[in-house]
Amino acid sequence: MNIKLIVCDIDGTLTDHESRIPRNNILALRAARNSGIRIALCSGRQAADMELIAEILGMDDIFILSLNGSYCLEAPKGKLYYNRTLDTHALWKCISCFEEKDLAFNCFSGNVLINNITPEYEKDPTFWNAERQARRKLITHLYGMEHVRHYAKIGINKLTYVDLYDFDKLRHIKDEMRTIKEVDITSSWRCNFEIMPKGVHKGSAVSALATRLGIEKEQILAFGDNENDIPLFCCVKHSVCMENGTEEAKRNARHLTLSNENAGIAYFLNKNVL
Repeated sequence: MNIKLIVCDIDGTLTDHESRIPRNNILALRAARNSGIRIALCSGRQAADMELIAEILGMDDIFILSLNGSYCLEAPKGKLYYNRTLDTHALWKCISCFEEKDLAFNCFSGNVLINNITPEYEKDPTFWNAERQARRKLITHLYGMEHVRHYAKIGINKLTYVDLYDFDKLRHIKDEMRTIKEVDITSSWRCNFEIMPKGVHKGSAVSALATRLGIEKEQILAFGDNENDIPLFCCVKHSVCMENGTEEAKRNARHLTLSNENAGIAYFLNKNVL
């Protein structure tokens, strides 16, 4: 493969179930970078989270495509070059739907996270354990509708809804949100759905980055595992789904590799690229 850009999802792909990066993945990505291949992280996470991942990888020249590609930072200086936010009218349609049902939701504006109310899962005293707090230490986390209204004026990149307990309820609300035509709906794991600006996704972000770098889609290799990775798979020639990925993600990928627990990124790179 003549690869010039490698794009990696994080959760369920680069990291294992404890959010740790297998050593073999680190070594393989460093070897790829040292051979002249550019590296990008592309995730539903916020940029600050992803910059911590880049530090663990030991690379200061990684492109950060955060919030499903709606908020992107260039390498190596971390300057914002791509920022797409929800249409104001559509944003308030979604918020009104949540409020009518008295539901907790998350708003993401760059590196700021706002909850309208405290979600049920955060009431568990073990949720914000030391490890999770260390991963999220650079993020501003606010609570209350006054903050939602303030950042709605600045720009909201995405909304998310999480339900760890009632999947039928989650699916019902997700289907209802799909009727709002000015937004796109996706998921990054089975317990959530994410509301994005129309036409903004990981694929659009990677296409914009490829144009910026002068790289063809045939020269891009992408790894992912879930529904929000499918647009990414569709915009590159070499798409790779993890063994632990969803069936829909696997159907849309050109290649399969080992699971995230078994350093599937390193396995594929060592076999096909390095």
